Amino acid sequence: GPRCRSWCEQSTKTRIRSMCLVKRRPSSDFGRTSRSQMNADTGARPSKIKWLVVGCLLAAAGYVLFQTRRQVVPALNALEAWVSEAGMLGPIILILVIGVWLALLLPAPLVLGIAGTAYAHNPLLAVLVSLLGVGLAQCSGFLLTRFYLRESVSNKLGHRVWFQKLSQTVDKNGARGVFVIRILPVFPNTLCNYALGLTNISFGPYILASMVGSLPLVTVLVLGTSGFIYLMEST
Repeated sequence: GPRCRSWCEQSTKTRIRSMCLVKRRPSSDFGRTSRSQMNADTGARPSKIKWLVVGCLLAAAGYVLFQTRRQVVPALNALEAWVSEAGMLGPIILILVIGVWLALLLPAPLVLGIAGTAYAHNPLLAVLVSLLGVGLAQCSGFLLTRFYLRESVSNKLGHRVWFQKLSQTVDKNGARGVFVIRILPVFPNTLCNYALGLTNISFGPYILASMVGSLPLVTVLVLGTSGFIYLMEST
């Protein structure tokens, strides 16, 4: 009868509405996942912005030093003279300063520039001292995470996208992955000292790959500082 027809029509309409709602849900879920993916992708932007800011600050500092070179050059020469007069203690002090500085996650170019300044007329020794200081920071960060700070470092870094990519790279490639991470500073280098302690790599391959991979960047920073000082002295 008519009642049966109206009931069938209402049930058919409700079924159609429920089907439409079910079909709409994946699109909303896709929107949520796409937004979360965008947020995850934009997580890499701060590191690029950080390097851009560091580059601008270094350029500004170089310009100021060059403009005030008549006052700065005697101070730099005094630093170099003090380090040379300290004998064997000079390199040891610089290695400790660089290691502690980088272990505290402070900017690497600044302290490596100081090492390049202290041995401006002996750039090979400056590179060696800087590399040993960098290696000290790499050792301390790795060992502290491995034996003492694993839980706290994991809570702070474990959810970050860059750490997940770093962990996958090291788990897949081992020491070769650490070498690539060091020689291509895509990841925050000082944080990597702690983050790599969470991976499965052993200490020996880690420190060897880290120091060899860090050598090109350390050399560029130290020799660049030494060359800049020569330029200020000659003008």
